[in-house]
Amino acid sequence: MDAAYFTGNGLRVPDRRAHEMDLLKRYHDGLSARGIDGYEWNQCLLDYKRATLSGVLMTVVASQVVASDDRGDAMFAAMAERHFAHATDHQAGDTLTRA
Repeated sequence: MDAAYFTGNGLRVPDRRAHEMDLLKRYHDGLSARGIDGYEWNQCLLDYKRATLSGVLMTVVASQVVASDDRGDAMFAAMAERHFAHATDHQAGDTLTRA
């Protein structure tokens, strides 16, 4: 979730698209190097795609519970653009399963 939120919000959409898979692979490799065993790349990628929806949720919820001003509105507009593009790019809705 942390990796998805960081890349989804911390990078401009074109930069994320250009670099995210390399960054995510390095993140996964780092987990493995630090002793996280049994967390396969395919599972990491699926978890990442699902976690893009947390950025969408945070954008919607947070924008409704804070005071509005020009600076905040600009921030939430950037968050919305980035997180929604992130979730859309990864077809995050398709990763959800029914119980």
